[in-house]
Amino acid sequence: MGIKKNIKKLINEPTEMSIHEIKNILEFFGYKLDRIKGSHYMFAKENCDTIILPVHNQKNDRTYLKKVKDIVQKIFSYEEL
Repeated sequence: MGIKKNIKKLINEPTEMSIHEIKNILEFFGYKLDRIKGSHYMFAKENCDTIILPVHNQKNDRTYLKKVKDIVQKIFSYEEL
């Protein structure tokens, strides 16, 4: 699935997404997978908060997807200025 489809899927508030889809979205916006500790994936970007996502069965649920969606929407609003 392409990055545009992944972003549209995220914006439409799915109940879950795979860590691979989320990783692609975050990397598109400049985040890097900093480390994996147990079941927690930690994404970092210079001058931004670290994003920690617990991953079980290679999926993330709605609660954590909302955090990623909020970040994506902030970036879009800054790019529009």
